Amino acid sequence: MAWADAIDGLPGRTQSEIDRIVQKSLLDLFESGYIFFFRAKSFEDEFARRTEVDALAKPEVLAAFEQGDLQQPGLIGLSFCATDAGRDHFATLPDEASRLFPARDPDPTDPPHRPSRATHLSD
Repeated sequence: MAWADAIDGLPGRTQSEIDRIVQKSLLDLFESGYIFFFRAKSFEDEFARRTEVDALAKPEVLAAFEQGDLQQPGLIGLSFCATDAGRDHFATLPDEASRLFPARDPDPTDPPHRPSRATHLSD
């Protein structure tokens, strides 16, 4: 999702530039303790409620980014979710601080563990 948001939100950038921006952003959020990564087994599994207990170990995450191995056979790929600290921090930010697109009305189908306002890289 972060890559799709970046492609739409950063027009005119090359795929290589977008990859670099997204990876740096995700790793910064990860290192700050605001997100954790997990491997989903299917599209439906990617959106299952997660807790930090589901998190991959830091060495596995860093190795996946270093090797460009963000997807493994039979799995949807490396996915991420906000930590409690990430949700708390996000709640303190003004809308403008994280907005890539104009604000939208809340979508009642948004999962409860994700903010339902502007689409942004931190989600």
